[in-house]
Amino acid sequence: MLQNGKYQMRKTIIMFLLGIVVGNGSVFAQTLQIVTDNGNTTSNGITLGSGYTNSKLNVNAIGVDTNNSTDVTMIVANQKYNSTHQSGENRIVFAWGNHWAAAIAAYKETINTTGFKFFTEHGFNVPIERMRITSLGNVGIGTASPSEKLSVNGKIRAHEIKVETANWPDYVFAKNYKLPSLQETEQHIKDKGHLLGIPSAEEVKTNGVDLGEMNSKLLKKIEELTLYLIDQNKLIQTQQKLLEQQQKSIETIHLKLK
Repeated sequence: MLQNGKYQMRKTIIMFLLGIVVGNGSVFAQTLQIVTDNGNTTSNGITLGSGYTNSKLNVNAIGVDTNNSTDVTMIVANQKYNSTHQSGENRIVFAWGNHWAAAIAAYKETINTTGFKFFTEHGFNVPIERMRITSLGNVGIGTASPSEKLSVNGKIRAHEIKVETANWPDYVFAKNYKLPSLQETEQHIKDKGHLLGIPSAEEVKTNGVDLGEMNSKLLKKIEELTLYLIDQNKLIQTQQKLLEQQQKSIETIHLKLK
């Protein structure tokens, strides 16, 4: 019984320690030392399990997830959660002094779906969510409702961006491609106020622009424009030959009149 009593006391102290580390930041421990069958205490910190011992709290692999046999280093549990509790967060807080400065939180979306939030501090004890990963794997930066694999509400700067797309418009140069006439293009601009096949300003404002799709559409217009220029060049060359023939005829007539 005495041994069981000691075990229960050690278990309570350990849970109290974890509660301080992952709680809401309102309580902070200054000094805590414990000794357990699987832990040891030094003047520098506490170690649970064998392994790294160079931090204030070292938690090494101490268990196995019985569901999929994956190594588990530490489990942070929110005991308030139950079958009817479908919201809430389970946070790991990083603190400076007497206030918390950053945090990682697992949050419930529904009863069986969980995502991650990442917080930073901007102002004393003012946590601001900077990024989240939904249960579907969508990442949002500056937005709490990412609908794509990466949604960014703000500017992006990069050295290179590669966009993959299908149906590249080389078909414009196929012999059976029906090139719209300039008259048809002019009429569409008069009626719609934008090029045929290109979204309007209102559509872009509402839905944004798909870079791959838009590049494809712009290339299509460039290729069509190239075909127009080729046709115009052929027409100019024909007219030039006609003018040269007419000039020769005029010169011949002029010589005969002398």
